[in-house]
Amino acid sequence: TGSVIYALRAGDVEAVEVPAGTFDAIAIDTDITLDLTPSTGGVGIPLTLNLDGVQWFAEGVGLVRSESDGDFFGASFSSVAELTSYDVG
Repeated sequence: TGSVIYALRAGDVEAVEVPAGTFDAIAIDTDITLDLTPSTGGVGIPLTLNLDGVQWFAEGVGLVRSESDGDFFGASFSSVAELTSYDVG
């Protein structure tokens, strides 16, 4: 049992520079909260995840950059992913 809350908000179009080039991309803010208590043999083990991030999408290309910060089981993490090359064909 538990809950998942997934919120997305569209932001502005902005120039995003990544190794594959500079793109006019829309920023999408993402907030995810996962709160589950799975049951194994009658023993509940709480599972929590909080994730905040921004993804930038360019028309005709797709995802060009993603930044995320979060907390999983009390451990903090962050990640960045960038488009390094692409071929539209």
